[in-house]
Amino acid sequence: MNRRNFMKLSVSLLAVNLSGCLTGLMYHDRYTSEKLSSVLISEDGKHLVAITEKHDYVFDNVPRLSAIVRGDLHRYASAQFESFHMASGGKTSGTVIMTLKDLPTEMEPQASNLGFKADESDEWVLSIPLEGTVYKGRGLPVDPAYRLNRTYYVSVKQDASAAATAGKILATPVTVAVDGALILFGVALLSLAHWED
Repeated sequence: MNRRNFMKLSVSLLAVNLSGCLTGLMYHDRYTSEKLSSVLISEDGKHLVAITEKHDYVFDNVPRLSAIVRGDLHRYASAQFESFHMASGGKTSGTVIMTLKDLPTEMEPQASNLGFKADESDEWVLSIPLEGTVYKGRGLPVDPAYRLNRTYYVSVKQDASAAATAGKILATPVTVAVDGALILFGVALLSLAHWED
């Protein structure tokens, strides 16, 4: 084999190898973490919104969560996102863990009716599954009243199929009113500033 043909063969093999590597990367799940700036609930109690530096996660049908944060139990409650999962088509899911501490005995039936279970440390715990849509964030100017009281991070698993179509994620439906209020689908958003306190 002469030198020119050898070089052509080597370049071809290199291209095939690189193509295989890139294809492998495209079809692997990705694991990252995103910094949370705001956690909000719609005034009608239908949506939970988590705003990160990259994305806006809008979760639907959260009646139990709404009942907790807007009811008598909220003063005893803390919450933490376990993780987010980004699938193809802009779909997302996650889990929020609600914990009630120092709950008065007379309020235990109310907690039990919402699905809380007492653990060995006398804390009441509830795992709430979340489903919704992930949107591309706009970097909206957020009033300090909407910001979390300290820095939180959430782990994110992005399916390979979602990673391949990441550029097609729709822009967030969260908008800013003239007075600075945040709006989702025509409904005001309320801040959950003390998310993990």
